[in-house]
Amino acid sequence: MKKRRKLNTNNVMIVLVFILMLSFCICIIVKSDLFDVKKIDVIGNKRVTKSNIMKELNINLNENIFAYNFKDMKNKLIKNPYIENVEIKRKLPNKIIISLKEKEIFAVLKDEDNYCYIDKKGNLLEELRGSNESKKDLIVDVDYSVDDNKSIKFKNYKTKENVFKTLNYLKEEGIYRKINYVNLKKESNIEMLTRSNIKILLSNDDNLDYNISRVSKILIDLQNKNTNGGTINLNYGKLAVYSPEG
Repeated sequence: MKKRRKLNTNNVMIVLVFILMLSFCICIIVKSDLFDVKKIDVIGNKRVTKSNIMKELNINLNENIFAYNFKDMKNKLIKNPYIENVEIKRKLPNKIIISLKEKEIFAVLKDEDNYCYIDKKGNLLEELRGSNESKKDLIVDVDYSVDDNKSIKFKNYKTKENVFKTLNYLKEEGIYRKINYVNLKKESNIEMLTRSNIKILLSNDDNLDYNISRVSKILIDLQNKNTNGGTINLNYGKLAVYSPEG
């Protein structure tokens, strides 16, 4: 009986020694330069540059891959107004992969020489003064301001409602990308300009969705006729008037 106990004790000691040695070896390997970061891949970024990400996270090559707290890194990046979601992964032995999902610019708000990029919820993405760098996004000329908390403040609730109502109708009709400029300075009337230089005039009333659907059909007809320029006027009730350029 004593001999069996002694054997069991010896077996336990052997197992413990083995575990300690294995843990020691793993610790040595993990801390070796085998796991020093050699490459950092950034995926899904368009507006946010890799250099800005590296600077924000303070990532350096040749540091141990296990030294980084990915949760803290994610929390830092998600503060960037352009970033909607972040995933950070290790690809052993020496690579970090940062996958971003960026917010899309829903519209460019314009007030005199000030421009603001906003997302689909109306959140401020970026504020520019004097010039607009985003040439492909729709510009909305409207009264607004930016408060100390970097939030967009429209002149009143109706102004905000007009912005998102108009833009959403354009998206629903599939002509959002065809429009270059929308003037919402006047509450009762809306003026638009297409990328083919066609001016659109319409009333801002309860028939706005219907009139924008009419605009969509008229633009298709003009496109089929290879017609650019001119004015589409929908301020005559059910009558749509197109005036050629000149």
